[in-house]
Amino acid sequence: MRHRGPTVLAAAIVLIGAVAACAGPTSSTGPDSGPAAPAAPIVAVPAPPAASGPAASASPTGPASPAHTGPASPASSPRTAGGGTTGPRASVGWDDVDLGKVMFKVMNCPDQPEAHGRAESRGHKMADLTGDGVADLIQAASCFTTTAANANNIAVFDGRHPSATPKTLLVIGRDAYLQGDVQITTSGRTVTVVSNALSKKAARCCPDLKITQAYTWTGDHFTRTKYKEEPGPCTQDVCA
Repeated sequence: MRHRGPTVLAAAIVLIGAVAACAGPTSSTGPDSGPAAPAAPIVAVPAPPAASGPAASASPTGPASPAHTGPASPASSPRTAGGGTTGPRASVGWDDVDLGKVMFKVMNCPDQPEAHGRAESRGHKMADLTGDGVADLIQAASCFTTTAANANNIAVFDGRHPSATPKTLLVIGRDAYLQGDVQITTSGRTVTVVSNALSKKAARCCPDLKITQAYTWTGDHFTRTKYKEEPGPCTQDVCA
């Protein structure tokens, strides 16, 4: 048998050399520049602290929509099942108004010491005559006197302006000497006043006429729609 030990050993040496040559760098074309630089150490970067406050978890969703700057929607009037309003709202504030002083100025009453700057009330009524949903005030009064019965005036005040100087819409009685009790009725936009009155020939004590007159709101003012004179309770200074 032939011994193959030296041949096998030589072949192994050649194979090891070839493997070493293949494992070496193949891209370097210049001489060895020295040992490679050591790798930079890895430094752990701490995570940023979590933001505090309520907005920490909220993600931006774009710019907020601008706030509405237009006029607020007007409140609707109360309605009934049939679609109509539930009636005029009673105007607030008249309880704090001295209507005697108001009528004193409206009627241009004489400034007698006994009057104390006030007219004498003959009654009042609340009704929405202008159709704005607010009850207007209808006030009857006469100037103070110590000798005879003075004339009555009936004023209609805008219910939206209850004050010491309310807006006067109408004064009834300036062209007739109304006297005694006053009957006031309303229907829709119309106010009707019935009262005894004095003719030009009657004495102050004895109203010889009965006058019925009506005024209707037309949208911006009142217009007289009825005027009727009838015999009153007194005839030739004799009262029934």
